[in-house]
Amino acid sequence: MNRPSAESVLQALRAVLAKELVLGRGFSRAHAARLLRVTPPAVSQYVSGKRGGRLVEQIEHDKLHMAHVRELVRDLLARPEGHAEISGLLLKTSDKIAAKIGIGPRVEHPDFLASEGARRQSLQLLRARLEEEHGAAAGSMRFAQSAQDEMIAALFRQIASDSLRHADTMAVLIKYVEHPENLSGVRLPSKEAVVKMIEAEEAADTDGDISPLKARLGPAARLLLESVDADERKHVLLLKGLLTLIESQEKQKTRWIGKDMFGSSKPFDTSDIRDKTDRKF
Repeated sequence: MNRPSAESVLQALRAVLAKELVLGRGFSRAHAARLLRVTPPAVSQYVSGKRGGRLVEQIEHDKLHMAHVRELVRDLLARPEGHAEISGLLLKTSDKIAAKIGIGPRVEHPDFLASEGARRQSLQLLRARLEEEHGAAAGSMRFAQSAQDEMIAALFRQIASDSLRHADTMAVLIKYVEHPENLSGVRLPSKEAVVKMIEAEEAADTDGDISPLKARLGPAARLLLESVDADERKHVLLLKGLLTLIESQEKQKTRWIGKDMFGSSKPFDTSDIRDKTDRKF
């Protein structure tokens, strides 16, 4: 039997809440959708049992779980529809249920996400940075188009490209702060795939060493080549960080998988996994 994930607990909790609101309290599906910050069709699927997974029944038959659910319903009804604290309340209740079932916590969500004032301030900062990055990209592209030297134009195009990537990062973070419950589970790639990517990046850096060209092609070309090298180092750093995250998740699973959801014990190695991230940039 596959062990349920923290994300599956969150989905099951939404299903139980939807049924409690619609079937237990007589709310319309549209009203329940607004309270849960999901769509009415999603509520219909939760209520009909088409969505939510096999944990729904387990939650509904556990008195402590249902006590958490009813407490959450009271909290939801005490706040305006769409209130910023609702996402944080949902996540924290999901964590309580996951802990009792014996599942490690989700990817951590900062406590500030449950605070409306701090959330609003965070969104203002992220949106301001998003606008700045778009402005920087547009400005750099104007310089690239007006440059009379192709290497200088390439420099500005690279700056524009970086700014657009930064803007994309800001957009992802904005989505997280607005709806953290939708990003509660991180689907990581396989460890083997990441290791192969690291090996390929490091091999390319060794086999395709372009550092001798820096002294031959002039200062503008040197800037371009140094930028390429910096990107390659950053790629390896990011991939090694991702590898560490995967290993941390594997370690977390070995801690919890010793007991399945019905209480039977299974021996697993819980030895520490070394942090292989190379801190040198």
